[in-house]
Amino acid sequence: MNDEIRKQPKAGSVKFIDNVAQRKTQLVRNGQSYRQITMELIEACEDILPLIDSELDTIVKWHDTANAIRMAIARAKDEIGTIIVKELMEEARVGVMVNDRLKQVLRTITYREREVLRLRYGLSDGRVCSLQEVATQLETTIARIRSIEAKAIKKLKHPVRMKKLIE
Repeated sequence: MNDEIRKQPKAGSVKFIDNVAQRKTQLVRNGQSYRQITMELIEACEDILPLIDSELDTIVKWHDTANAIRMAIARAKDEIGTIIVKELMEEARVGVMVNDRLKQVLRTITYREREVLRLRYGLSDGRVCSLQEVATQLETTIARIRSIEAKAIKKLKHPVRMKKLIE
């Protein structure tokens, strides 16, 4: 009996346990004593327990390693997220400052020049309009829009206005 059990695969598999249970059933049918059956079952379990323990140790080690990796990844994601949020907030703050300065400088040119630049470069809503669209909205010609745009840009390039933008 013990030789048969020892020949079974020692991987702690369900098949091995099933074979032990079948052997127990056969012994009961043959009228062998409960004590003999129990002793053989204990011996079979003693043979397989070290294997199960080593498998469990391996599983625990892999689980600990995987858990450590998951935690490191989570920490890295948190740190990267924090860095990205800080950078975005800084960019937004700089963008607001530039936008405020631009509005200040645009107040120094005429209303019509300001409107042409606002529409052509999408300064208010981010939508850039073509010369034709601007001309239609302001009810004038494309040539006149080009002229107004060139004049406005020339004014904005003036050193006094440029200094306000660069500060």
